[in-house]
Amino acid sequence: MLALLIQGLVLVAVGFQDDATAATKAEMQALQGSWLGTGFEIGGQSAPLDFVAKGRYVFEGPKLAVYEGDKLVARAQVVVYPDASPKGIDLLAEEGGKPTGQKVEGIYEIKDGNLKLCFPTGPGAQRPTEFTSKGKAGLMTFKHAPPPDGK
Repeated sequence: MLALLIQGLVLVAVGFQDDATAATKAEMQALQGSWLGTGFEIGGQSAPLDFVAKGRYVFEGPKLAVYEGDKLVARAQVVVYPDASPKGIDLLAEEGGKPTGQKVEGIYEIKDGNLKLCFPTGPGAQRPTEFTSKGKAGLMTFKHAPPPDGK
């Protein structure tokens, strides 16, 4: 009887893992491509629009490349947590930006072709729990860019 119970729990756990994997894959797929900066706030202050317009995030597989204009300024490994509320995203620095290997824990939302990211700023700051730039948080917004071939 105990063996059947354990076997049933394992099957349920595998089912949840498959659902989580499917959700993670779907979210990663939704992130793919180029995202153009539309807004950036830190500590409740908006960045100048000419600076924001230079920002571009490019997601390719589990990787993120961050550009300022045509200049690559950082690369990171991406992990998403679509079942969290709000959805979580971790960036593991690979080059540029934060020291290599440093993890930044944020939140994200994809809606109507727009991406909203919120990350902690400053030492000791934790993963944000809401989309705000107040306190120790930075809020960035992006619009999904059409693919170069227009399809």
